[in-house]
Amino acid sequence: MDSATVLKLVEAELENEWDRVNAHGVDLPKCVLRPPMREVFHWRTPQDEPSEFRFWLVLIEPLVDDSGYGIFYDDAENLFGLATKLTDGTWLYLGHHGSFLESLESM
Repeated sequence: MDSATVLKLVEAELENEWDRVNAHGVDLPKCVLRPPMREVFHWRTPQDEPSEFRFWLVLIEPLVDDSGYGIFYDDAENLFGLATKLTDGTWLYLGHHGSFLESLESM
């Protein structure tokens, strides 16, 4: 899978929904990206070492204090989900949420 294919998945889901606004005020035409591949970290418990996986970052909400939420696409699971950008620039996994629009509403 490549960046263009992932973007087409998002665009197909947003076909008539580009004006949708969520509770965070995300402006979809400004926030949807040609997705880069990123690493995200996941902790099962605070005592565990983080596990790491790669995902396609398809949306970044407007950043405040260099942190914010992003929607990712996991091509291994064929699911979208949420991550948050920490102040050190790493992405923290928050969970899979199903479709792009379900992830958007979960912010």
